[in-house]
Amino acid sequence: MNISQNTISYLPSLTGLRAVAATLVYIHHYNPFPANTWLHRIAQEGYIVVTLFFVLSGFVITWNYASRWPQSTFSLKDFYVARFARIFPLYWVLLLLLYTILIFKNGLTILSWSDFWAHVFLLKGWFPSLAFQGISQSWSLTVEVGFYVLAPWWIRIVTQQKWIQILGLFAFFLISLCVFYSPNLAFGSFYTLLGRFFEFSVGIFIALSCSHASTSHQPRYATILGILLSVAIVGMYVMAIDEYHFPAFQVEWILYNICLPLSLGLLLTGLVKEATFIHKLLSHKWFVLLGKASYAFYLIHLGPFPVVIQRFITTQKLGQFILLWMLAMVFYFFIEKPLQQGIIKHAKSSD
Repeated sequence: MNISQNTISYLPSLTGLRAVAATLVYIHHYNPFPANTWLHRIAQEGYIVVTLFFVLSGFVITWNYASRWPQSTFSLKDFYVARFARIFPLYWVLLLLLYTILIFKNGLTILSWSDFWAHVFLLKGWFPSLAFQGISQSWSLTVEVGFYVLAPWWIRIVTQQKWIQILGLFAFFLISLCVFYSPNLAFGSFYTLLGRFFEFSVGIFIALSCSHASTSHQPRYATILGILLSVAIVGMYVMAIDEYHFPAFQVEWILYNICLPLSLGLLLTGLVKEATFIHKLLSHKWFVLLGKASYAFYLIHLGPFPVVIQRFITTQKLGQFILLWMLAMVFYFFIEKPLQQGIIKHAKSSD
């Protein structure tokens, strides 16, 4: 069954998948499994779910915009306004709240003005000394914003199969990585766009493949194979590091920066093209609702909110998890969504 068509821009199963990904990030940071167990060790690798977010971003942006870019109706301004409205308003609200708390506790000298503006405009992720300050997990937003800036050109050259430009872009990323992060190559490789470009590229290629595939050539078992291969890659990494003591940097580059995006691309192909139980489950209205609130959940699952919940409401992990999701939905419906819609509406009315 062909679930996707070129005229469809919204894929509920992928929105539901965001809820699963956000939950796995939470499990990584609040590992609930007993220490020295296999599940505890696997949960420690939950940070690789960020790879899924990057592949998803490449896929969704391409799916929604690739067919429009050659047309005269496409507005570059509208694209950038929509991306700005998606990322910055809620982030700024939470950043302001965080710094209000920090200033109240520690005074006005919590950071320099240059560092402050690096946080405000999400440049912090380029600098090892700043990447994990403030809203610590927002380092990944710096990577996202970098992709958004390049996306119109990036996706166009892939769509038009301009292989020289594509290879030139990849070479630019790798050369810049070696030049600017030679003293700290691990940071540049795993926390900046220069090292994470392949994830977005896989999403772009998979979206184009899905949108152009004929109904007579549908994949079979892509969803389950994508899941099994992703789990196998994580297991291979754990064994390579824990059992065979291979060098972590090289293993992580090969398995997580290259192999994992490919397996996740297979998963996305299945979710878009196959009518499986997993597709139906992730497309359920409750998963979609959680998926819509997943950005807010991602931003609040570390920081003052879980601390307040633990200190004043409940010490039960499950209760904290549920309350954080409820709070994320409040932020989505009453702050994120209204601000996003208001900014887009204002930009259109000013044309």
